[in-house]
Amino acid sequence: MRNILYILIIIMIYSSLSGAECSIKTEGLTEGKESHLTILTPPDKTPNRVEIIYSPNSQTSHIQTVPFAPALSLTPHRPGIAKIVVYDAENTILCSRLISIHFNGIPWSGVIIFLLAAITLFTGTFISLRKALKAD
Repeated sequence: MRNILYILIIIMIYSSLSGAECSIKTEGLTEGKESHLTILTPPDKTPNRVEIIYSPNSQTSHIQTVPFAPALSLTPHRPGIAKIVVYDAENTILCSRLISIHFNGIPWSGVIIFLLAAITLFTGTFISLRKALKAD
């Protein structure tokens, strides 16, 4: 137990000494509505561009590239998970963050799938209970 405590203390000290980090702050992002991102970078780093990768690590990913600005206005055009990546002039990643982009309205396809699943499950339960009670 004491060793784990020492390791945690060492990790905390190391992370606090690692220097200034880049950070990305977002407001609630919604599909089709203008949102604001605040990107803070260390003074010794000069950001060049920002990439928004919609559906990262999938075959349907889409990349939107915008020039860097400390206070960036962004209008997301796809709901779901997105990754914001900040690059410098040498294409080195300064920082990145996964964000959630909300639907602009009710996703009707999700509601329909939910209702079909509920009907299927409750119908199966009803039939099973009916057969079980008839057997008695």
